[in-house]
Amino acid sequence: MGRSTGAAVRMGICKGREVLGRLSTAKRNKVVGNIFIDNAKPSAISDPDNTCDHNVYAAGDGSFDLAKWRQAHGWGRHSVVLPIEAELDRAKLTLRWNINGRLSACPTIPSLTHGFFGQPRDADATLPGPILNLRESGQLGINPVR
Repeated sequence: MGRSTGAAVRMGICKGREVLGRLSTAKRNKVVGNIFIDNAKPSAISDPDNTCDHNVYAAGDGSFDLAKWRQAHGWGRHSVVLPIEAELDRAKLTLRWNINGRLSACPTIPSLTHGFFGQPRDADATLPGPILNLRESGQLGINPVR
């Protein structure tokens, strides 16, 4: 998730909103194994009964303080900050990236069985993000669904 002007992930209670006959809540959600690049802030989660860990944060301007965020929210014990550059060319539908560091494996979420390009995920651990064979640097074409 990259370059959002607000929080990359926002979870809040919508008062009076029903989902499948129950009032909406913002509990028991998992934000795990994501790569956040240059967002105004990584998340805005209103309820502590959620999980936010094993994520990678890249703030090009150095503004994201993971230690301070951990202390304030109690999340992200296994999360890391890495220098990452990424550029999406919308006209050519290509993504170019460079990661200065190493991505660590994170636990899988049982319902996420495949990556963006259809590769099966390992049942025990996977790299963060949707691209399973992500290298330290590269470029790939993103083919739109037809």
